[in-house]
Amino acid sequence: MLHKALLRSVVSYACETWSMFRTDEIMISIYQRKILRFIFGGIRENGTWQKRTNLELYQSYKESDIVNFIKIQLINWAGHVVRVDGNHTTNYAQPIGIRKKGRPNLRWIDDLEKDLLVLRTKNWRTLARRRLAWKSLFEKAEDYPGLSSH
Repeated sequence: MLHKALLRSVVSYACETWSMFRTDEIMISIYQRKILRFIFGGIRENGTWQKRTNLELYQSYKESDIVNFIKIQLINWAGHVVRVDGNHTTNYAQPIGIRKKGRPNLRWIDDLEKDLLVLRTKNWRTLARRRLAWKSLFEKAEDYPGLSSH
């Protein structure tokens, strides 16, 4: 499909490195629904054209929404990072110094651990080192609608 082949790949380019806020997820979901409405068109009922509802769009598309896709890519990438990094801690280093006042910035690892908490995954770094176990978690994540924030 056009959306999956072209548009989703452009929008989600390098999404493995993103930290998404709730507003980012909302904006990306709005974009996806807007494009899907354009692709599928309206519905003609009783001589008038009507927009498809969100539920009708997702039933017609039959794929996971783009936010869920991005979160799954993040989980997949984390497995690669852990296996390549080995025993080194370069990807988990903590900055030295004092942080600014206020709420700290969302880090990549924070976003990942939040999604893995939804999947009820404990000790994910040791799980990621075992490729087959991580693959089964990745497949579980693809079927898990709870990663999507709506």
